[in-house]
Amino acid sequence: MMVVDPPLHKASEDKGEVIRLNQKALVGWVLALAAVNWGLVGVLGVNLVETVLGAGSLLTKVAYGLVGLVGVYKVYLLTTGGKK
Repeated sequence: MMVVDPPLHKASEDKGEVIRLNQKALVGWVLALAAVNWGLVGVLGVNLVETVLGAGSLLTKVAYGLVGLVGVYKVYLLTTGGKK
């Protein structure tokens, strides 16, 4: 028997809405983790991204790039009210 995790939120049956809400949750989590990382850098001088992925590595650059893209997307959502 396969067990499926429930979604992070309650949504209607419209699959487009489910994807959009999950996307918003993903954006929130990425930004929250980035904020925690920068808080640790500021307070303790510890960069978890570089510690885990390696300073200057390709994976670190990809992680920073993704955080940057998520940030731009969040600015877009904030300035447009999330309307497409």
